[in-house]
Formats: sequence, C-alpha cells, structure tokens
Amino acid sequence: MKCLICFTDCDQVVSWRSLGNRQRLGYCADCEPKLKKLTGLVCPDCGRSMLAGEVCHDCRERKGKSLSYNRSLYHYDEACKELLALCKYRYHYHALTPLKREINHGFLQHYGKLKRVTLVPVPVSTERMEERLFNQSALIASMINRPVLALLDKHHTEKQALKTRKERLDLANPFYLTEGNPLPKGPIVLIDDVYTTGTTIHHAANVLKTAGISEIYSFTLAR
Repeated sequence: MKCLICFTDCDQVVSWRSLGNRQRLGYCADCEPKLKKLTGLVCPDCGRSMLAGEVCHDCRERKGKSLSYNRSLYHYDEACKELLALCKYRYHYHALTPLKREINHGFLQHYGKLKRVTLVPVPVSTERMEERLFNQSALIASMINRPVLALLDKHHTEKQALKTRKERLDLANPFYLTEGNPLPKGPIVLIDDVYTTGTTIHHAANVLKTAGISEIYSFTLAR
C-alpha cells in the first residue's frame, strides 16, 4: 500500500484485523497527521476547549441563536490545517478517508442518542464545486452512519480563508433552501469541516430555523 501523502510504500503487517480496518491503512509513519482530539471541558454552546467549561466570550456576544450547540472532533491546529489544505486546496479527495472510523465514533459520542436525526452537509457554491470538484462537508457526512440530506444551497462568495475575522462576522447569509426536498421531522445536525467564528454554521442554522426546523445541532471535524 502507498501512503496517501508521499506515495511511498508503507510497511504493513497484513492480518485479519488490518484487512478489516482499511480506513487506517492510509499514511506512512512519517506522514500520518498528528491530530489532537478535543477532550475535557468545552464551551457548552460552540465546543471550544475551555479551562472551566463556561460559555465563551464569542457565544456570550452572539445575538440570537438558532443552533442548539456545536461539537467538534479535533483541535484546529497546524496539523489539522495542513490536512484540510491538502484535502480542499490540493484536490486530495481521499486525505480524510483514513479518519472515517474516528469521525463516525466522535459523532456518535455526541449525538448517538438523538432519534431520527438527519445530517445536512454545509454546501459549497456551484462555482466552488466546479473549482474543487467535491464538497468536503459532504465527504465528512458520508463517513457517519446516519441519513444525509442536501437541504441547503449557497450563493458564491469569496473564500473564508481570505477574510478577516470581522469580515466573516459581517457576512450576509449566503445560504438558501434547496428546492424540492421535504423537510425532515426529526433533529438536524449540520456537518462542516471547521468551526472558527461560527458564522457559516449559524447562517445555515438560521435558514433551517426559519424554514420550520426546531432542533438544530452541528458537528465539525475541527474547532
């Protein structure tokens, strides 16, 4: 097997366990992303790591709230940024594939008790899809053992990475409901790659709330 990043041959001991655990067979020892899981106390609203587990400053300042809360799997550190850049900007669609088991397990830890839950990936615009060829949020949703429904579309905007924090917070809502899809009756969990200011997730949640969905959560790969 070749490493997903450097394409060198990986030394693997073949066993029945390894054959049934293929999502782990993706990186050599040098290239395997050194991701840090979010553990311990977090902000109850956005899932940010907090020493005392109190509501963080950003969430206290946020006006209006359609989202019940967000939970994330990893710290958004340099290792995580590098992995997501490989996936999103260098067209490496399979870079996240080895994380499938951890993503599914992390989701179930936070939302496994929700009944009749539907996953809604945060969409990218048509223009961004033509440029990137896939939606990383839909990819993450596909790794979770729950129904997925594309309820939202997005107007084209400049890349978030090119905006300052203030510019992100001041963005007009770019999301709108997709035509033709009936709204599910159970809770919704929005799926995205990163929660930073929370603007993207909250904009998406606002559209769903206005449409009549009362129970909305989110799950992101990183925070």
